[in-house]
Amino acid sequence: MDKDRLVTSHEGPELLRADLGIPFKRSRLLKDSALGLAPKPAAIFGKTYLWRYSDLREYALSLLKQPTCDEWELIGKAADRVVEKLNNEE
Repeated sequence: MDKDRLVTSHEGPELLRADLGIPFKRSRLLKDSALGLAPKPAAIFGKTYLWRYSDLREYALSLLKQPTCDEWELIGKAADRVVEKLNNEE
């Protein structure tokens, strides 16, 4: 895919989900754009804003964070409860 391709607010999040597997939503792009957090649109066609895919990709990756130790412990405890419940149902 051409990284400098221009995409709409509908197309960009769909491509990001397919490319990166990140649950990036259109509403996030529009809200963050209004707040000045997301990349600025590269062009306007009529009333449609267009972003460079490479800019959206960098922005989506910047939103990722590593879970803390506490979060990992909570995930592990939740998984243990699910396994226990499944074992009890059998």
